[in-house]
Amino acid sequence: GGPRGGPRGGPRGGPRGGLAGGLPKKANLKPSVDLKPLFWSKISDNKIKGTIWDPDVDVASKVKDADKVAAGAAAEGEENDGTTEKKKGKCGINDADVDIDIELINAQFLKKKSGGAAGGANSGSGGGNKSKKKGPVTLLDGKRLQNVGIQLSRFSQRGLTSADIRSALLRCQEDVLTMDRLSGLLKIMPTQAEIELCMDYEGDASKLGKVEKFFRTLADVPHAKLRIEALMAKDQMEDQVTEVQDRLEAHVNAIAQVKAALAPPSSDGISGGGVLRKLFQVVLRVGNYVNGGTRRGGAYGVQLDAVAKMASVKSSDNKSNLLRFCAKELASEKHAVVVKITDNARAVDEERKDDAGVPLGYHKCFAAGTGDLRAALRSLDKASKSPLEEILMVVSKMGKGVQVIRDCMEKCLEMPRNEGGESGDGITASETLDKNQQAVQACFSGFLDYAEGTRESLSVQLAALSIEGEKISVMFAENPKKVSSSEVYAKILKIVDAVENAYTANARDANNEAKRAKRDQKQKEKEHGKKKCIIDPAGSKHQRPGNKGTFAQHKMFQSGGATDIVARVRERNKNRSPSTKQQRSRMSRSSSMADWDDAPESAKTRAPAPPKPPPHLQALGK
Repeated sequence: GGPRGGPRGGPRGGPRGGLAGGLPKKANLKPSVDLKPLFWSKISDNKIKGTIWDPDVDVASKVKDADKVAAGAAAEGEENDGTTEKKKGKCGINDADVDIDIELINAQFLKKKSGGAAGGANSGSGGGNKSKKKGPVTLLDGKRLQNVGIQLSRFSQRGLTSADIRSALLRCQEDVLTMDRLSGLLKIMPTQAEIELCMDYEGDASKLGKVEKFFRTLADVPHAKLRIEALMAKDQMEDQVTEVQDRLEAHVNAIAQVKAALAPPSSDGISGGGVLRKLFQVVLRVGNYVNGGTRRGGAYGVQLDAVAKMASVKSSDNKSNLLRFCAKELASEKHAVVVKITDNARAVDEERKDDAGVPLGYHKCFAAGTGDLRAALRSLDKASKSPLEEILMVVSKMGKGVQVIRDCMEKCLEMPRNEGGESGDGITASETLDKNQQAVQACFSGFLDYAEGTRESLSVQLAALSIEGEKISVMFAENPKKVSSSEVYAKILKIVDAVENAYTANARDANNEAKRAKRDQKQKEKEHGKKKCIIDPAGSKHQRPGNKGTFAQHKMFQSGGATDIVARVRERNKNRSPSTKQQRSRMSRSSSMADWDDAPESAKTRAPAPPKPPPHLQALGK
């Protein structure tokens, strides 16, 4: 409405529209020195409401009881069922009162003016009856004969004949038809066309091959393939139920652990809140300070990947980074939090305190260095590897198995009573029809009721956990349609790994620095010891402290020149008796001299020297 280029709503950096999504403009103070920037993903103020970064949110409110969620009893339509209202006032994550070492961060992450910021075959054929001159008659394709024959050989090696397989299928004998046998049997089950081909053979059936005989044996087993699938579904159901229950329990525990780790301080002032909460507070405080005075500063909250980005902000000497600074802060006593021990075996006594001043039944935790944060989030690893979508697939597979069992019962119990065929064991299907029906009913009837009830219960639990999982994604400002709770857990674990690695690097550098200082101290003491001498009263001995060498043991080597020392050594050796080695040496020399005296004069004459080579050869030898 004013002239072009005029003011648009106040000074630069001031409030532009009052409250953003119900939140006031957060203070964005510029540091006293230019610091290296932290490029994190700042959540816009209008998206802060309802997340863990909202100063007015109650993270612990309306938390569903984990046991009721696991039992599937918590329904969305029930009023106040499985929920507990906890009104603790403003308990969202806020970095306003977080104390950090400003001087240290200014010194370590000072932005250099000269450089930019660091960035970081058989003969038989289908339809024809061809027989060999020698050997059995084959009616099927060669490759099919080979595959079925291999599996039949495996059954035969385990003492299982075609008649045994037929009998076990008719009577649903689970002790005979184990899971691996059912899996192999399902692969070689004959089609209706193959059964008709083998049954229409008008020749001598005893001359048929073993595969053709096997297909004829199974021809009178009603719904043989459906029976196999039903038996497999029953066998797999127990493992599927255990797997789903285990995964759902991991998600229930993960939800409870995340909320506990984000819990605000208790009203009694004993508990200092969750350890994950403290981590985010320090990260937010450090990041806002570094980005103070810029559009990246004054953040109420950031995306979870911001923690990993802190490692890319190197210190001025390139020996550390911003994440390592946070890890050092989190490992200090001033950022420790006192949490209640969840072990029921240890009673909580708020009156009695230990040596550190912590009430009995409570524990002092640190977000880095002690493993407390990883222990507090111990179920996140399993929950991150078991997405609710995968659990839904297993539950759906269980539903399909239940339907297969129901279809098997309906078809087998309603089959006509005039079917008959070869059994190989002397029993026709018509003679054992009622008994086989009873076997099918005994095998599947009771189990079907259990399977349907269990699957329904797991479905209810899964639906409840899906809602809770979406709430977890929303708490961390993620879109639940794009980022599942398992992905959020994985991001949190990456943060834990990054902080622990940063702490380990700090500890390694501190250890190396201590070793370096110790070596320097020893070197100084050694150099000082070389200069320092201890003079004896006679003034003739100059001995270094602790030196036990030869020169420190003999006074004659301590003063005078070389000639004087040699004279004194010779004088000392005059009165010393010769050693055995010296005696032998003297005897050898005296014996040689005696032989020399007895030798003729001609032998004592030295041989003439060889003539010198010509001058031109002398030059070659040089």
